[in-house]
Amino acid sequence: MSGDPRLDVIHAVHALMAGDRRIDGLVVIGSGAVGFRDDLSDVDLIAAVATGFDAVAVGDELARDLRSSLRLYRYIQTPPARALGIHVFLLEGHLELDLSFVSTAALRATTDRWRIVFDREGVVARQMSMPLPDRRPLREQARFRYLAGCGSLWFGLKALQRNEHLLATDRLGDVRGHVAALACLDDFGTDDQFAQRADTLPEASRSMLHSLVCSASAPELERAFRAAIAALSHYDRTLLQSKLDDDEYAGLAEWLSLKHAWLAS
Repeated sequence: MSGDPRLDVIHAVHALMAGDRRIDGLVVIGSGAVGFRDDLSDVDLIAAVATGFDAVAVGDELARDLRSSLRLYRYIQTPPARALGIHVFLLEGHLELDLSFVSTAALRATTDRWRIVFDREGVVARQMSMPLPDRRPLREQARFRYLAGCGSLWFGLKALQRNEHLLATDRLGDVRGHVAALACLDDFGTDDQFAQRADTLPEASRSMLHSLVCSASAPELERAFRAAIAALSHYDRTLLQSKLDDDEYAGLAEWLSLKHAWLAS
């Protein structure tokens, strides 16, 4: 026992996988690859399944074996998780293990945060060391976030005008997510893990995001949606138009807001 339950979980998975020739290797991804952030960090692992074996079938079998060897509270696999080969284990102490089974041939690093636990014949290192996939151009990312934010704004404004306050609150949350992504694109050049990085944004950007948080009451929602229009308009000007020389959708957020009379009052 290491004294760190997360390391003990990694050792337990390693012991199971290393004895199975169908597994080429095991990789830690996320914060665990560079030092867990804190006691709330999950354990994220990828098992590379050797060529010639069905990654789903192997994953199902080894997940069953692992469930019997861990001090397990609950095992979960939703349909979306199953489609991605992800098995979720909720353990004592509120520790979560997310274990993915991926064909070695399809294994790729999508970020630079990964560490090999074991590699049977060096094939995992070769696959993980292949160049990262090309990132979408900043202009394309910003356009998508701006238009998606305007779409959520439009549906939120309609819900608010219909007195559907809970629905409006939900749509406001969508707008907030897209504004956070735009802020990360503006400040960091990427919207990867924008939700996790939002608290590291400059004060002005964090203040803008705080203005998009409210209760499900009409006065609070009206205030927040005005702030949402201002936030989208801000990134329309400072990111899309000024930084990326892209004015195709200039003023869209303001135009949408004009469709709702209460905003003018």
